[in-house]
Amino acid sequence: MSDDFVQFTPEMNILEALMLGPEVREAFRRMGLKCVAAKDRGVQTEYCIAAEKEPLSLAGLYHEHDLKAVLNALNALKVRPLTDEEKTRGGR
Repeated sequence: MSDDFVQFTPEMNILEALMLGPEVREAFRRMGLKCVAAKDRGVQTEYCIAAEKEPLSLAGLYHEHDLKAVLNALNALKVRPLTDEEKTRGGR
């Protein structure tokens, strides 16, 4: 398997980022980005309506967070890209 990790960018869709795994959803919660509901762990996760259409740049803007800090925190997670199977299931 490759050592490639997902590169979170300002243009990345919020929902696309959230679907990459529970560690990403937890990072959103820790930063106060309210794009994801508190429930996760085996229960269907709920996302805000903006998550489907908006990029990460607007998540930072709407929640008054520095975009660079948000991207640095997400990229520090070293998240691997979704496999084809995970894409079919709709994420991790």
